[in-house]
Amino acid sequence: MKAELDTLPSKIRCLFVNPLFILPLFILLYALSSFLIWKKYDWNPSSQINFGIQFAIQNAAKTPKGAVVFLGRPGDLGAGYDGQIFYYYSRMLSEFNLNWPKGFEENIRASRIGYPLFVSIFGWFGTWGTVFGMYFLNFILILISWFLLRDLCGERHRIYSSLYLFSPFLLGSYSLLVSDAVLTGFLVITFWFYKKEKWIWFFCSGEFQF
Repeated sequence: MKAELDTLPSKIRCLFVNPLFILPLFILLYALSSFLIWKKYDWNPSSQINFGIQFAIQNAAKTPKGAVVFLGRPGDLGAGYDGQIFYYYSRMLSEFNLNWPKGFEENIRASRIGYPLFVSIFGWFGTWGTVFGMYFLNFILILISWFLLRDLCGERHRIYSSLYLFSPFLLGSYSLLVSDAVLTGFLVITFWFYKKEKWIWFFCSGEFQF
């Protein structure tokens, strides 16, 4: 009986370092997160971006048709959340112009251009392409950075990479489609280049983040 109890923690540890267990669990968790949000808004994927009516009206031509727009509460003008900022700046880049989105402070917001720049590639397929790109970039960078973190941790500490994968911080970023998970993913990638002494890639990745 004691031997069985002694092996229980090691069995749990083996599960949480096994990609065949971890990856389906990760996909299930993130799918459930989207499911619970979409369910409230007639299964509309734009609900995670949090468009505010104030900005949707000012940028009507760039807002996806049928998008969920939040009316807000008295006094906040339906401000929405930061996901819409990255969306609108990405649309500007997709259309190859410098017609800044209306309603945002350019001196503060325009400098956060890295995430919209990558998403803008998907925007060539239209406004809903931009929406898809925001999901894809968050999801894929979390996964890539996790694989690299597993490598950095080595076999002995690999379980800690699983804690990273299920971080509430990353899940929260994905749920709102903001830049936090994307930036964190790039930081891990940059650090991996540094540890592996891939200096050209390290320099390029580091410069991009700045």
